[in-house]
Amino acid sequence: MNAEDTKQNQERKSTLSLKNLFLDPNNYRFIDSDVYVNVDESDVLMREVQRRTTSLILGKNAEYVRDLVDSFKKNGFLPVDQIQVRRVENTRKFIVVEGNRRIACLKYLQSRFEAEGLHLGKLDPEIFPKVPVVYYDSANDAHYLILMGLKHISGNKKWPAINQAKLIRTLCEEQKMAPEEIHQSLGVSKQEINATLKTLALIDTYLESDYGDQFESDKYSIFREIIRNRKIRSWLHWNDSLKEAKSTENLDRLFSWISEEEELGDDETTDDLVTKGQKLEAVIETSKQIRELANIIDDDKALDNLDTTRNLTEATLASEVLGKNQVKNALSIIGQEISTVFNMSKLISDSDRTDIHEYSDKLKSLLDIGAKQSISASMRTSFLDPKNDNKISSINISQFRRFKDTSLDNLSRVNLFAGINNAGKTTLLECIKLLCDLNNPKSFIELIRRRAKIPSEEVNMEWFVGQIPDVAITAQFDKKPVVLKLTQESSPVDDMTYYLKSAYFDIQYGERTFLSKTHFFEKYPQRTEGEIASLCPSVFASPFSGLDPGLLRECHSKSLKEGSKEIIVEFLRRHIDAGIRNVEQDDFGRFTVIHEDINPNPDLTIFGEGLQRIFKIGLLFAGAKNGVVIIDELENAIHASLLPKLVKLINELSLKFNIQIFISSHSKECIDAFAKSENIPEKDLSAYSLVESEGKIACFYFSGERMHKLVDSISFDLRGEVAE
Repeated sequence: MNAEDTKQNQERKSTLSLKNLFLDPNNYRFIDSDVYVNVDESDVLMREVQRRTTSLILGKNAEYVRDLVDSFKKNGFLPVDQIQVRRVENTRKFIVVEGNRRIACLKYLQSRFEAEGLHLGKLDPEIFPKVPVVYYDSANDAHYLILMGLKHISGNKKWPAINQAKLIRTLCEEQKMAPEEIHQSLGVSKQEINATLKTLALIDTYLESDYGDQFESDKYSIFREIIRNRKIRSWLHWNDSLKEAKSTENLDRLFSWISEEEELGDDETTDDLVTKGQKLEAVIETSKQIRELANIIDDDKALDNLDTTRNLTEATLASEVLGKNQVKNALSIIGQEISTVFNMSKLISDSDRTDIHEYSDKLKSLLDIGAKQSISASMRTSFLDPKNDNKISSINISQFRRFKDTSLDNLSRVNLFAGINNAGKTTLLECIKLLCDLNNPKSFIELIRRRAKIPSEEVNMEWFVGQIPDVAITAQFDKKPVVLKLTQESSPVDDMTYYLKSAYFDIQYGERTFLSKTHFFEKYPQRTEGEIASLCPSVFASPFSGLDPGLLRECHSKSLKEGSKEIIVEFLRRHIDAGIRNVEQDDFGRFTVIHEDINPNPDLTIFGEGLQRIFKIGLLFAGAKNGVVIIDELENAIHASLLPKLVKLINELSLKFNIQIFISSHSKECIDAFAKSENIPEKDLSAYSLVESEGKIACFYFSGERMHKLVDSISFDLRGEVAE
């Protein structure tokens, strides 16, 4: 049956009284309503059924048809659209197929007119016994469904998408119409018909799941986008023939993301299932977010992050797959634009040539970086063994800046260095960082740059080579001896243009030896020959030089994947600002705060220095998993009352990520917070007092046990104490 057949199927025009016209309780207008129930044909004319249907159409005090009431009063009854009806077999009663809203409104006005004398305006009351209608002889259910579809799917008065979809499914499954027939009748493409059936099948599965009570008609577009998206369908292992997802595990995850989740309360023993947990908002609330999800759907780590944080933006930022795709897209655009310039090369000006030289230099730098990274990846050796302890147990500094023959024995999981200003605390921490990174040239350059507080893009290499120190350090790492020696010399290289100087590294670990040379040039990136080695991952935080944005981004990404960011944000919310709900990082590396009381989301920088520092320090632990975190002057910008709580957080993160900590301080409150901490076992704490005498710096050791006793017994100040 096509649309033309429908129009010519023995159409009959007549006028009928409102009392012989009955509303259709199964009209597809209502099918998405929470109170909708399917009514058997034999019950359609029942008084309570008609009353419920009238209520669905009119709403309370006829609020749903207020526009139609006003139109009738102002313009009267205008037969612009036909009221189409079907006869109830062997009666003079008719069910409204098309025009239920207008008939319900007329019945409402008639009852008010007859009971109250309601002023009808231009509406002639003679319409009530003589309503113009159209009905068809020999019409079946499919015929009337097509009539509704022509009006509310193909026509100008469309139903909500899910109502349209369910009518199409009824034509397919109950009326046994093929997609080709529906296409010819309604003008809907066969592709859209098949997609509609798959979407409803997926919705049916959702309705049968634990989240089924959360389905609302507005969610239809989300399910439609899932079916439309090839990457999501592939991830679900979707079977078109069976109209079902074969990967039930992935389907459950997807359903959880588009639904609210129950968050269990802290009291796991409660029996109150109604109030036990709070609602976690749905991760995905729009069809657009399904398309965003598709960008990371093949990145397992990003999806694990999504499960943990329930934040699509953070999971996207944490995705390495997406980052690689962005690089490919950017290179594709560069290639296209270069082709355009080549084709128009006759138009290039001198100013354009200057720009081209600049861009060319940048591209060459990218190649140099890529080459160094690929070489480093193949050359780099790490002595980290996750199965072992991986701790530095002792360090002897034969030579490093102001330190000569200085020993640090009995190093523990948590190590505290105290002393007055300019006692060498920062220098000592730099020495430990150098030991962790051994001959990694990038870390070595960063160490010197950070000390001078120079932005990375402004490092003058001629100045830099004059800052290279002579270094001689021995240590015990993972119960094996480590030797690090660094000297600077001039050395012949293949291309001496702009050559300045070279750094020679001599590394020994156990019975293995590693030699490398890093050559520095005035205008070229440095070049490294030989194998690069490191002891373990390490990060360095100082209040006097900002954290490297790249490092911070990496640590943020890892903290999302590992779940530690939630711990940090909860700390900020509980101890500093109860309105904080989250801290998110944008594409430019800036952090914004999701806050209950501030809109739009403010930048993290508007909050206090202490809050910012705690947040960023917290992120570092995930970035140094199984390695070392170094914090210079922990107490800087942080209120003394927060220090005991911060020490507890640092200890928690240290245990979570198997981190050895080295911290400097010149604050008695900070030192006492460690000494008095009930969370750090005495065996896990070592403290050292740095004292300068006759140009040399000595380190005096205090065990955790002794620290605890001294702080409890007397007014002990580690900053100026000398062990007996």
